Parts: sequence; C-alpha cells; structure tokens
Amino acid sequence: MADPSSPTTYNPSTPSSSTAPTSLGSLSRSRAQRQGSSTESSQSNVDTSSPFRQGFPNPLRPLPQAHFVVTARDTEGIGWWKTTREAVIGYLEVRKIDWDSISVIYRCDPRDEPSPDDLTIFISAPYDAGSNSWYLMLQDLQGYLQDRGLAHLRVEIMDGRFARIPDHFIVESTHPLVPAWPGIRDSIIKALGRTPWITLTAIRRGIDSIAENNPVTILITTPNPPTIRPLIKPIESICENAGFALNAEVLEGSSLFAMDDPGEVVLDISSFADPIPMGSSASPRSRSDSSGTLGGAILLTKGKLRALAGVTNFHVMRTKDLPQVYIDDGLQPGQSTRVGIRAVVPSNQDYNHNLDISQDYLETTIKPALVMAEQKWEMSGDEQDRKRMQSLTRQKQDHCQHNDTLQMFSRDAGFLWAASGLRIHQQNKFMLDWALVKLPKYRPTPNLLPTRGELVALGAERLTRQVLLSGTKLEEWSTEMVKGGEVVFKRGRTTGLTIGAFSGINPAIQLNGKTFSAWQVAGQRGKEFCRKGDSGSFIVDSRGRWCALLFASPYNNTGDAYVIPVDILIEDIQSMTGGTVSLP
Repeated sequence: MADPSSPTTYNPSTPSSSTAPTSLGSLSRSRAQRQGSSTESSQSNVDTSSPFRQGFPNPLRPLPQAHFVVTARDTEGIGWWKTTREAVIGYLEVRKIDWDSISVIYRCDPRDEPSPDDLTIFISAPYDAGSNSWYLMLQDLQGYLQDRGLAHLRVEIMDGRFARIPDHFIVESTHPLVPAWPGIRDSIIKALGRTPWITLTAIRRGIDSIAENNPVTILITTPNPPTIRPLIKPIESICENAGFALNAEVLEGSSLFAMDDPGEVVLDISSFADPIPMGSSASPRSRSDSSGTLGGAILLTKGKLRALAGVTNFHVMRTKDLPQVYIDDGLQPGQSTRVGIRAVVPSNQDYNHNLDISQDYLETTIKPALVMAEQKWEMSGDEQDRKRMQSLTRQKQDHCQHNDTLQMFSRDAGFLWAASGLRIHQQNKFMLDWALVKLPKYRPTPNLLPTRGELVALGAERLTRQVLLSGTKLEEWSTEMVKGGEVVFKRGRTTGLTIGAFSGINPAIQLNGKTFSAWQVAGQRGKEFCRKGDSGSFIVDSRGRWCALLFASPYNNTGDAYVIPVDILIEDIQSMTGGTVSLP
C-alpha cells in the first residue's frame, strides 16, 4: 500500500500546501470542514444518486456499462496511471475505505465502440451504509485530477454485490405497512417540504429471486438527489416511529412522463393495416420525436351520437404549442376544432424508423446480393446460381412492394376529441391523464385479448397460471378484483405483451406543485412490465376485464407502471363529455 504522507509518490495538495508532507489528510479534512455536516452539495459534480455506485462526472451513465481493456498500444497515452493509482490508493486509505480492485478501463454502453472519452478509473469496494467516505474520497480525487490536468477522466466506485440493478417486487396486500402507508406517506411528504421530488412509494427492492426476501424500501425520485439525501434519516425515523424499520433510497429522475425519445422499435407488418390493434404506436401528426400507445377503444353515446374513440394519455397527444388552459382544465368535445390536433398510428417516429430500415435493407443487402448473383450466373451458367438469382429477384420485388405499402399507407387516426388535461380527481386525489381520439370509420379498434398461447409464451409461469380469460374480446371493465397481488397484463407500443401484479401501496406523485395518487404495477424478477412509450396501455385483470390505464413508467431499468383506476377514468370521461361509455 502507498504511504499517503509520502511526497515522492504523489502530492495531492493545493498550490499553497505543496511542502506539507501530510497534505493529503489535511486537505481532506479541510474540504470536509468547508462542506459542513452534509454529505453532498447541490453544486457537486459527484453522482450519489445510488448509494452502491458513485462517481463523476455527474450524472453517471445509465447501466448497463461494459468494460473494455486498455491495450498495450494505448499505454503510451496513460503514462500518468502508475502515479495516479498510488494516489487513489492513498485517498482510499485516508478515508478508511476497504477496496477490492482499482483499474483503468474503457467503460461504455455495450452497443458502442470504446473511445478515449470512455476512459474510466474503476474502483470495486464494499459499501459502508454508515459512512459518507465514498463521497468524500471522490471529492478529494476530483481535486487531485483537476490539479494535474486529468479532469477529463471518469471515476466510478461500485459495490460489486449491487452491480446488478435491483429488481422491484410488489408489497403484498397482507403486509402490515399497507394500512399504515397513507399516514406514513403524508408525514414523509410533509418532511420533504419544498424540496423538489417527483414520486414517492414503498416497494420491495433487491436482488433475491424470492420476493419476500427483499426488503421493503421507501423510494423517492427527484431531479436533484443531493437536496433530499440529508432528509433520508428523518424519513427513516418517521417509518421507525410508526413501527417499521425501513430503509429509504433516492433515485434521480427528470420527468414523470416517459414519452419523448422512447427509443426505436421495429413494428410488425400488421401495424400498417387499417384496423388498429390494442397497444398500437401513436403520436400527434405534428410531432416526430415522441411515441406513446393507443391502448384500445370505447364507444361514447350522447343522444343520437355514437362515436368510436381510441383511448390514450393526454400527455401522449399533447403538442408543444397547446394552450395552458387545456392542460389545466381539459378539453371538451366542442373545443376540439380549436386545437386541431390530428393523430397518426403508427407514430411518426416509428413509421420513419421502420421505413428507413426497410429501404436500407433493400439498398445495402438485397440489391448488392442480386448483382453478384447475376454476375456469377452469367460467368458459370450453373443451375444453382440461376435459382439463387431468381430467389433474390423475388425478394427484391417483394421488398419493393413492401416499401410501397409502407409509403402509401394512410396512418391518419382521426383527431383529439376530448381530454382530461393534467388534473387531480377532487375526491380521491388520483391523477387524471386521458385523451380520446375520434377514430375514422375505416380504422376500427377491435379490443382483442391475447390468446392463451401468447400468455404462456411470456415465460412468467407463476403469474400466467393465474390468468383465466373468459373470452377473446374485451367486454367489460371493473376494479373489483384489484388489490395487492392481483395479476394483470398489458399490451404496449414498446414492450408489447407483458404481465405483472398490483402493489398494495399507492404511490404519491408531485406535478406542477400538486400531489397526486396512483396505483402501481410491477413485473416479476427479470420481467419488466413497461418502458418508455408504453403510456396509454390498457391494464387488464386475470379475468379479461379492463381495470386501469397506464400513464407513467417512472423508474429507469425496473419497468414499474403507474396507472389510473378504470372506474375513476370512466367517471371523468363521462363527466367531461356528457356522454355514456361502453365497450364496442
């Protein structure tokens, strides 16, 4: 181990303390004193959003991250590493941090090629929950690197036991926390005060395959984790005073809604047909950077009017120039012509991506292969070469026809007819986020349920065994069976058909200064329930009844869903439109 007081190996000092042989310890203590008792500063460039993985620059890149070795030819550019490694060891010892390994690697997204920007000092160490030593060590090391012109380097320290992203499991309805949660939740919200936060819930969170072996954890998302970390102990005290020894965690989040840039998906050819299946990709015609889900359809009757309407979220159909009054108060049918928002299915983003893929495959794969086959047959006259040439010619013709079908397909799906805006239900404080798209007559939505074979193919055996569909079509809605542990499924634009279960805990949501409530659905271990772009999906219970509408996927990587109960949804639709809702 390096001697942290040795000026011959490194000297992590400020310009005014270069002669002090014990400058490392002195500098570390003085920095800690200047920071006060708080472990983080809102201006810190150290990412502490996860207690088991910290580093800089802030924010750290999202997991998963792959490791690539620094090869021999790269070593000329990192002549600083030997000295820097000794410095890292010294800072770890000063902060009394046990460590397993220290290395310099290229660390980046597994889908990318490593580049010099990915060079990372990676430290593996066991996490000490009772200490802020990781944060203080990273602050010290950041100053050292800046002083030596190495500020471009990335640094991460991680506990290998928690390198895998923790899974989320529901809190069962029989858990004693469930009846106590409303009071605990309100006390935590009061303790948070004016500190910005987005979501607050309690969920079983961990890496054990048996749900009950993972601890129930208070989970808070916020755009600025350092502002909430000082409140962790008071929040845990609130739980302890109520009789529950729970840990609290803070995750970084920028938005409740996950619609913008939800990633690209490859659509089935059935997506380019007039009938609109449940869970189809959708967006406003005027937006090319977003995608959501058209969950299914309802029939709205008002006097002699009978209109088929697709159901999704308001935030899915909202355009950037929509007046604030419709966001605050909602949109009634008579106001739809004022906003003039047209819908397309599939979304612009998905349509353009799939057309690009199809055209690229034709130009870069089929056509070059056909040219080579033609040349080979002309030279050899071999019967096998002739058959291959004919096969590729048919593929070219089929693919050209396919491209023509995509380009000529009319994606028009009607217009935004009515919407909730982003409101709060006055009686029970649930989030209201729905939109009705009046569909053209030639684009029906049949509301077909998945087949038994589709459900079995999900591989979620324990949950799938509890699904007992009574028919092939969605024919009723109900929240009668909804309780903690009730099995549900959904079909969405991004993740398709997935299965999960309701939690017994209702999360709290903060949006535009107001606090809302919702229901929460989680998948099972290794089976996420939803991702960005699934907003608007119908949630269907194990008997095939519509029970909720998905409107948010607030956590990266775990795939939980926040949903609106269907009875509250239908009540608000009927109140806003003056009509009666039924299923077509």
